[in-house]
Amino acid sequence: MSRPQSYYQLYSLFVLVVMIYYKLFNQIGMIRRKSNTSFLVLFCVSQVIAQPVRLKLSRQVNVPNYNHYSPSLTADGMTIIYASDYYPSEGNKAELKLCQAKGTDNWGAVEEITPINKSGNLNQFGGHCISADGNTIYFSSRKTGGVAGFDIWASNKKNNVWATPYNLGKPLNSEGMEGFPSLSPDGKSMYFVRCQTMDNKSCEGCKVYVSESKGKDLWKEAMLLPSSINQGNVVYPRILKDNKTLLFSSNKPGGKGGYDLYVSQKEGNTWSEPKNLSQINTTEDEMFADMSIQTDALTYASFTEGYWTLYKAKLAEEFQPDPVLLVSGKVANSDGKPVAASMQISDNRSSSPLSMASLVSGSKFAVVLPAEREYDIAFLPGNDLFFWSSTLSAFNLTRSRKEEVDILLETVRPGKVCHGNKALFDSTTYQLLTGANLECKRISKFIQAHASSSAEIILFPSGVAVNKPAEPTTAFESMKATLQAELVKAGLAADKIVISNGFGTVEEENNYSGWGLRLQ
Repeated sequence: MSRPQSYYQLYSLFVLVVMIYYKLFNQIGMIRRKSNTSFLVLFCVSQVIAQPVRLKLSRQVNVPNYNHYSPSLTADGMTIIYASDYYPSEGNKAELKLCQAKGTDNWGAVEEITPINKSGNLNQFGGHCISADGNTIYFSSRKTGGVAGFDIWASNKKNNVWATPYNLGKPLNSEGMEGFPSLSPDGKSMYFVRCQTMDNKSCEGCKVYVSESKGKDLWKEAMLLPSSINQGNVVYPRILKDNKTLLFSSNKPGGKGGYDLYVSQKEGNTWSEPKNLSQINTTEDEMFADMSIQTDALTYASFTEGYWTLYKAKLAEEFQPDPVLLVSGKVANSDGKPVAASMQISDNRSSSPLSMASLVSGSKFAVVLPAEREYDIAFLPGNDLFFWSSTLSAFNLTRSRKEEVDILLETVRPGKVCHGNKALFDSTTYQLLTGANLECKRISKFIQAHASSSAEIILFPSGVAVNKPAEPTTAFESMKATLQAELVKAGLAADKIVISNGFGTVEEENNYSGWGLRLQ
């Protein structure tokens, strides 16, 4: 649950009240200076208030008198996976479980992740993570078919079923012991530990590494993180959703006791000096921390009264990750039937490609976009469906924001107008907007892919602005000239470009982007 800074505000207010109390009553002689008892009581209470409140997750997750630890959250915080020894079903001492959120701090029924739990030799201590979109789980296991010892494996969700796990292979996995995987929100980096020894109860000599993706589950040689991070036995690295903030646990000297939680933040290629999360750490072990974009609180495990228990506690303002834009949803055709598509994201202003992903039919997509950028996002289906695209701004974010977008792709049929979704024209000048070149490339490829049909691009001047243009013919001619030039730049032959004026037509009434396309 997202909590305000009430812990600190309440503390400050309390101290102020105490000061006024003593100033007022000392002046009228009602408090004897030589008596410090009441002051000590008030001071102790104020110190309690100063500590952040930690809340146990509900009993649906935290079954009393059992161990629950190693939480990992999707970007939106609506799915959690964790390890538990509450009645494991596959002969393990502990296994992975999954819950879907039903509301704030309210979790639904616990689900078993059978393909992972029954895969054999699951590393019950060595951590795991779920991807930002909730479609892949990474975990550590020494099951048959690995490189050596404990390796990092993955399982993908297809049609809401977790598939048979596969090994990520060399060089990410090695002859050593790998565990505690943490996938970056953009899917391009894998943080993990490589240890000298590891079993289902503990690991020693662990250091944090990062490997960069080469695409299609191929990874580059891992790089050791700086020595400022790798002090003591370092476990459970977790890169947060801003792709800059790294949480981890270490038993290095100088902590509060046992394993403490630490945070380091990345600027460029440099990691900051790790800081102890002293307001959360206790004399017991604190480990296994994660955080979604929709809260300012950590979800973590603390060894309390003989059991690992899952808690939430506010992360101090100085350690809060940078705000991001989370865009999520599903892709379907105009009849609502789920379809597969390719998702492409680019910088709308520089046209630089940023990421590409293949979406399985029926799966939910979720992409985390850093702040202070404008994005072009496109969904490209098969030839029988029309593409969908839009411009998204992540400028001026004061806190992370989630946008739920359900993508409906129009069916392409002869004579039917397919409406573009991304606005191309300025509502005043009727000239092309920044980023329109990306859409023109998509239009060009679409027409070329349907070379056996004649294509007509229809411009709707009234779809550009709220009010109809005073001179619709002039507006159309301006739109046509700039679009035609850009389509030629995009590689479309001039003789393939047919542009007509859709002003006043029935199709214009339902158009909000200023353009559409029709095949004959």
